[in-house]
Amino acid sequence: MENMLQIVPSKFRRLQRIRPEQLAEYRSIHRHSIAYGALTFFFFFPFFLPFSLFSAFFFRLALLSPFGKLIIKQVSVIINVNL
Repeated sequence: MENMLQIVPSKFRRLQRIRPEQLAEYRSIHRHSIAYGALTFFFFFPFFLPFSLFSAFFFRLALLSPFGKLIIKQVSVIINVNL
C-alpha cells in the first residue's frame, strides 16, 4: 500500500504521478501558500479600508440631502432596488 502511486493534478492540467512520501512536501507548500495569501490580505486591507469608509460616508451624506435622495431613488428604480 505504501509504494502505490497517487495521482495529483499539476499546474499544467496534466496528471502527474507522485509518491506518498512526496505528498508531505506538496501539502506544506499548499499550507504556506494559504498562509501567505492570508498575510497579504491582512497587510493590504487597512490601505483599502478608508476608501470603503469614505464611499459609505458620501452615500450617507447623499441620503440626507433631498437632491441626493432623488438621485438614489432614480438609480434604485433603474436597477429595481428598493431603498
